[in-house]
Amino acid sequence: MTRLIWALALVAVTLWSLFSWGSYALVTAGGAWLTANAELLAPLGLQAEGQYWLQWSLRLVERFGVVLLWIVWGTGTVAVLVGAWVAARLAAAARRHVAVATSP
Repeated sequence: MTRLIWALALVAVTLWSLFSWGSYALVTAGGAWLTANAELLAPLGLQAEGQYWLQWSLRLVERFGVVLLWIVWGTGTVAVLVGAWVAARLAAAARRHVAVATSP
């Protein structure tokens, strides 16, 4: 039973890491997209000064967003692993309790 719990925890951490990786890609893509497609924003009325401030704000969000993503990823990973550890300990204790209760 404990192997199953740890296997599920490994799957959960893997999925959580993939989700965090995708979030990282989304957070870091804004500034690169804006730099590559700045000419598309000119017809919308956003001139060079506005583009500069938009790029600056996206870079700021990117920097803080990446740090926040690392913190959230680490917290989530620790939570999954602690939950698996507690579940494994409870399963082992229940198995010992059943073994003692059924012994003659």
